[in-house]
Amino acid sequence: MSLYMETTRIQAGKTASEICALLGRSGATQVTQDYDAGEVTAIYFKLRIGPNDVPYRLPIRVQPVFALLTAGRRGYSRDAMLDQAKRVAWRQALRWVQAQLAFVATGQVQPAEAFLSYLQVSATETLFQKVLTHGTNLLTWTQEKSE
Repeated sequence: MSLYMETTRIQAGKTASEICALLGRSGATQVTQDYDAGEVTAIYFKLRIGPNDVPYRLPIRVQPVFALLTAGRRGYSRDAMLDQAKRVAWRQALRWVQAQLAFVATGQVQPAEAFLSYLQVSATETLFQKVLTHGTNLLTWTQEKSE
């Protein structure tokens, strides 16, 4: 089985820039990139919901892609496979963002709804991460904030 976008040759940084431009053209009020050791690791953006600019963070997790690319393969250098994993992970993210924005363009979802799992609920957590940590009981979250 081949991995979606497995053969892409487009550099991760170029794809990250494409995602940023796409979000900007689609109504984001702010778009920035997070870096680690000189490489883009996530895209941070804000979408307007009513009068508020609401923050989102789209992380790119290269290690799972790297693991899939290297499973059972020999003869490739680790560095070459890691570079390919970065290209694939970013290209997959671009296609996902394009699909979400297609739903938005056709009126099936609102922009904020399309990216809801990546909503930043604290300085270090997205909504998805919060659900993983605390479960889905929103009442508990509300009580935590009021304490």
